[in-house]
Amino acid sequence: MTKPGPRPKPTAELAAHGSRVARNRPDYDPAGTQLLVAAGVVPEMAIDMPERGVEAWNYYAPMLAHGGILMASDEMALDMLCRAWADYMELDEFVAENGTAYEIQDQTGNVVWKPYPHVAQREAAQARCFKMMKEFGMTPSARTSFPPRTPEKSANPDEQPGEFD
Repeated sequence: MTKPGPRPKPTAELAAHGSRVARNRPDYDPAGTQLLVAAGVVPEMAIDMPERGVEAWNYYAPMLAHGGILMASDEMALDMLCRAWADYMELDEFVAENGTAYEIQDQTGNVVWKPYPHVAQREAAQARCFKMMKEFGMTPSARTSFPPRTPEKSANPDEQPGEFD
């Protein structure tokens, strides 16, 4: 059962806004030592990540790390986002090739169109992706609740974090 009211803000967000509530929380980190962006570190990807998940990881992980959003404890959440993205892309490809429904004959010989189960699965994967993207501030409305941060400059000026092939 969920609690009524809005979800509590993360401690880092409260601290960025200067809230005194943040100082009373056990995970308060005034030095920001949990941030991976301080060292420009991108977390290691799981070895069993699907191919499309690898593409998503290589795109999102550097972007989130260099943007100051990704923390050491976020590795599993990023893994879930990339796996949901891989599922969505695979199901979307199936629907693009086969359509949303197939034709069968019922017991009386009439033609009936039935939806592929892949359509509902695609919608569920899309919803999982969207929920995870909101957690990382990757939607316009979610970004309004994240404090703006300036990413650290890379040693290599030609390096662009996150590029899909």
